[in-house]
Amino acid sequence: MNGLAALFDKLLTHQRRSLSVDLDSHVSDTGMKESEIRAVQESRYWTLRFPAELELTYRSQYAIRALRTYRLRTPFILLLYLVVVVGVIQALPPHALLRFILIDIWIPLILIGGWFLTLIKSWARWYQCYTAMGSMLVLATTIIVANVFKLGEGLSFAYAAIMFTILIVYSYVGLHFLWALAAGWFGGVLGVELTYYLGGDVSWSLFHRTYTCTSVLGMGIAYALDRQERHNFLQMCLLQIAVTKSARLAQRLEDLSRTDALTGLANRRTLDETLTQEWNRASRHQQPLTLMMLDVDHFKPYNDQFGHVAGDACLREVAALLSSLTGRSGELAARYGGEEFALIYPMMTATVAEHHAQKILDQMQALALPGTHGHVTLSIGIASSVWSATANVDTLLRHADDALYLAKRNGRNCYVFYPVHAALLTHVPIVEAKAEVCYSKDSSYARQ
Repeated sequence: MNGLAALFDKLLTHQRRSLSVDLDSHVSDTGMKESEIRAVQESRYWTLRFPAELELTYRSQYAIRALRTYRLRTPFILLLYLVVVVGVIQALPPHALLRFILIDIWIPLILIGGWFLTLIKSWARWYQCYTAMGSMLVLATTIIVANVFKLGEGLSFAYAAIMFTILIVYSYVGLHFLWALAAGWFGGVLGVELTYYLGGDVSWSLFHRTYTCTSVLGMGIAYALDRQERHNFLQMCLLQIAVTKSARLAQRLEDLSRTDALTGLANRRTLDETLTQEWNRASRHQQPLTLMMLDVDHFKPYNDQFGHVAGDACLREVAALLSSLTGRSGELAARYGGEEFALIYPMMTATVAEHHAQKILDQMQALALPGTHGHVTLSIGIASSVWSATANVDTLLRHADDALYLAKRNGRNCYVFYPVHAALLTHVPIVEAKAEVCYSKDSSYARQ
């Protein structure tokens, strides 16, 4: 008896620890606000009920954990049952052994049957129901064994089994308080009725000192554990909300650190990182990479004439246009600084880049933004390169910038391809503002 008591004490200690720290980590989003959950927490939920939405979430999450813990604890319960059965069998007269086995064999069968039911996902929603039914039958069987058979010295083992069964029903199989209450008391009534039906007799004095007192103790334990489970669940919900808020804030800060505040495009930091990444990828696969540098023409006079607020609005319009032209993986529209922008196009050849640049100019013209020289226009410098041993990201960036410089020298509202002859970068004749210039394969410039 002392050994069994010590064993059960360890069992109950483990249960308390488990209930306090072993909440399922996958607490789903209840959809409730933090203030609503805190209001529930402050209400103390003495009736062990949450608002309907929160109660549904709690029960679904509790069922997941209860199924898992029941699977783990069933072997221990069977071991405890075996210890008690050995003590009872030693006190049984030989002629009663077969009858005892026919009655008591239902206990391990019920436990094992419940264990198999936990493996069936479609039965998960009925966990409380079938576990309460099984607990009621096990308790009734232990009462029958204790009162039908003349156990003599084994009677203490039989009533110890009743006490342990009651405590297991109330605290160890994961029943909510009301389900445990129903299983405990209906199991007792059923056990007494079947005892008299099978010709046994109940020693009410001993029965009240064991079954009744232990049931009252078990009710208190079940109520406290149910409240603790609910408290832990609310804490987990609040923790999840706090973690979600922190993650969103961190993501927001990360986005702000990588985004230009005025235009919403990627900033210089993101441009440098993406350009390096795409250059390395192009190098590995020997693929072309196109970089376009764009500048809003006559922007300083625009600011002087229309004001900085209008200038900011102009930049946002240009940014929206450029953003709409980057949608594939690796493509990026970024603000380079001031009125300058950059576009990255992986796997874009020079021929495709030429058509794309013309498309940008046409769409910019279609916007018809009022400017100091008619409509607002763009100058575009393009560098399209395949990796080589002597090239790097800085080279590509410098080439695109040189091409942009030449586009502005040649009258703006045009695009220019790199490479260009070095002399052309230092002495370039000015052409009409509407000229579109691109570098041709024979190193001459085609003007339209």
